[in-house]
Amino acid sequence: LKLKPPHSNHPWAGVPKQSVTMKFVALFASLLPWAAAVHVVGDDYSVRPMVKDEGADIGGQIEPFTTLAACKAACTSNPQCNSFTTCQSDGKGRNGGCYFKAKVVSDTEATTEDFANLFERKCNTYFKKTLLDSVAVCSFGGLRTFAKPAAYGSLVDTLRILKKNSKRVDYFIFATMNDAEEKKQICWDFDPVTASKMEAEAVLKEKVRPEVDHAEAEFVESSGDITEANVDEIVNHREKCFARGFWSQKTNFVRSLNQWDHNNKCLSHIVRREQSEKMKYEAVMLVRPDLLIPVGGAARYGSPWDLAMRLHTVANHQKDHDRRIVKRWDHIALFNRKIMDRYLRLMDIFKHCSPGEACCGAMSQSEDVAHWVEKGLEKFNFCSNNQSDCQNTDVVRADNIDAQITMRDPKFCPAKVVSFLMQGFKKMTHFWK
Repeated sequence: LKLKPPHSNHPWAGVPKQSVTMKFVALFASLLPWAAAVHVVGDDYSVRPMVKDEGADIGGQIEPFTTLAACKAACTSNPQCNSFTTCQSDGKGRNGGCYFKAKVVSDTEATTEDFANLFERKCNTYFKKTLLDSVAVCSFGGLRTFAKPAAYGSLVDTLRILKKNSKRVDYFIFATMNDAEEKKQICWDFDPVTASKMEAEAVLKEKVRPEVDHAEAEFVESSGDITEANVDEIVNHREKCFARGFWSQKTNFVRSLNQWDHNNKCLSHIVRREQSEKMKYEAVMLVRPDLLIPVGGAARYGSPWDLAMRLHTVANHQKDHDRRIVKRWDHIALFNRKIMDRYLRLMDIFKHCSPGEACCGAMSQSEDVAHWVEKGLEKFNFCSNNQSDCQNTDVVRADNIDAQITMRDPKFCPAKVVSFLMQGFKKMTHFWK
């Protein structure tokens, strides 16, 4: 497949004459972000809109186009083939073909500006998926419903997808045996519940360990080393810098601080493993033990979410791998290992923040801490802007009455709606006064 050589540096050089509107459409397509353009196809190839530079043609093209499976099989059997282009049409009303290339294509390649190839012939580039060298998964916080099938089943599904896309997957968990006090926060005030150590160890041995290359666990009795009695010894300017909003109650601040302290302790297990093995992981995933992780493809977890594709966007071979982070609230985060060092230093924000500095007064809840650590990074949500994609991607909790597994729906919370209306009423009353 050959593109017409451009005759100038003009952005429309080599593009057949179309209306101004269609040219803008082509330009827009060439600027599609990686997140919207790349998809993993099966376990071996990813697909994206046709790249601008296809690289050297190695011959053996299939014309007319038959099946995608035939194209993939031909490329896989040829050691010279690293990618191929498929076109649904030859531009003359006949079936297109499959064209094999030597080039190793990445997710961040520029998209072609050739309107005919992109929109009329409907050409796409398929490229061999590169396995990540290693991934570390870190669960931290209260065990809560970790031993329930919905929770550990979601984790197991996640580990299997990671294993298909990396040479090595290790799992680490730092969890507390006793949950913190009731949160007393609208829509998050369900009763504390936690799995026993025996139940958690059984899940690790029977369900998690067979899916990974290495697993480590540390269970502690206390819900946290930081208490209301010692927090002001750890945080010098708590009342001036960290005492507004949700943190206006000292208990809530202590709860959040313990959460991030647990995060650091789990990550410390990763660091020690790296030191003992004399290696560094390529990617790291943080996840709560009681979470339904949106892995994609499993109907019981709501709308599909392409974990494999997201994983490859933070791989070392990607251009901006050290800037990208995929996350949802403070529940899940997926990022390149280089970003982990930011998380390891986050407790210093609390210990050394002083009045007059940007950190002072900038945070009022746990999610704000994550945002602060991630400043300057290119963030992508686990869920799209359509909240229906998130409908079943929340915590697993035990119902107070029949102990059945239920999923909290983040789209609607009656108590939150009432609170919102009450706050609005108070503001209006204040305004008229």
